[in-house]
Amino acid sequence: MLKSFHANFAGGICIDIVAGMKNTLFFNGKEIKFSNNVSGIALGCTAVFILLFEEKPDGSVVMTNQPLNNIYAYDYEGNLKWNISEITGDVPNPFGTVSIHSKKSISEFMKNRFFDPNDAIDGHEFLYCSDIGGLHYVIDVTDKRLIYRKGFRF
Repeated sequence: MLKSFHANFAGGICIDIVAGMKNTLFFNGKEIKFSNNVSGIALGCTAVFILLFEEKPDGSVVMTNQPLNNIYAYDYEGNLKWNISEITGDVPNPFGTVSIHSKKSISEFMKNRFFDPNDAIDGHEFLYCSDIGGLHYVIDVTDKRLIYRKGFRF
């Protein structure tokens, strides 16, 4: 789980997670409070992707208590753009990972998972995430569409 995080961007934009407030983000001072802890952040060109997960006070995790559809996209002003369920539909398992990629990096990252790089458009951003049930997803963030969903266990 993230303990603290600070990022500054052009134009004076900043994003913070304050230690001891793991369920709260600050976008230029605008407070966004979540019902679960922030466990991952992926910074895209136009959005911040937030992965929420719940942990017990001792740091352990109970998988059956995790939130579903637990990835949110916010713009850099702190406005909610979308929840992942708007693109993937309801997923029966919580997501455990989130990362942002260019066409080149998503093609390389997914090369052994039967991903067709022709599905990725030059100049677009791609969100990769996987759920705890073993399904892998690639979302074209620019077009807000699911381009890949397959289950693999390695």
